[in-house]
Amino acid sequence: MRFVAAQASKPLRPRGSGYRPLWSRQEGKALQALFDRRYWRRMWIIQELLHANDIAVWCGSLSFTWDDMEKLYLKLKTIEESNWFAHHEYHLMVMQSSAAVMVWQRAHWRHPDTPVPSLQTLIEIFRDWQCTDLRDKVFALSGMATEESTVEPDYALTTREVYFAVLRHVEGQQEQFRALLSQTFGLAG
Repeated sequence: MRFVAAQASKPLRPRGSGYRPLWSRQEGKALQALFDRRYWRRMWIIQELLHANDIAVWCGSLSFTWDDMEKLYLKLKTIEESNWFAHHEYHLMVMQSSAAVMVWQRAHWRHPDTPVPSLQTLIEIFRDWQCTDLRDKVFALSGMATEESTVEPDYALTTREVYFAVLRHVEGQQEQFRALLSQTFGLAG
């Protein structure tokens, strides 16, 4: 955990046409394990992270700020864009982790020029995130979607009824999305 805060404050150090490794093998493996924890794949964490102003990431008794996580992510993007990531073991696994997706999504949606996404777009992005109640695949995202595309959370509805409520808000015939939504809800075609 201290590693994230420490690396966030250090500048990248050039080495030849690339950069010196940010971490040892052990640190890279630990970072990858932290960024791949099941916590990052929970549906309800999406709203919590996108709407929070001051975030601290805790693991046991250690913590770092979300700003540190964003700075580390930006360093990793710089390394990726320079094609030097092959020299940074665990780089790809960290960048493809659920935590890295959340860093990118939070930065993207908090940008003033980013339009509010439709519920369909959110479902497509977060379809693999986890929840106990399948209806939360929609309800956890409703507060972030455009007003005209959202489905009001109502736990009196069955999963099938939520499926059809979402489809009523989808413009045009979108067979691919219909199939994705059916699969997401575990409904037979």
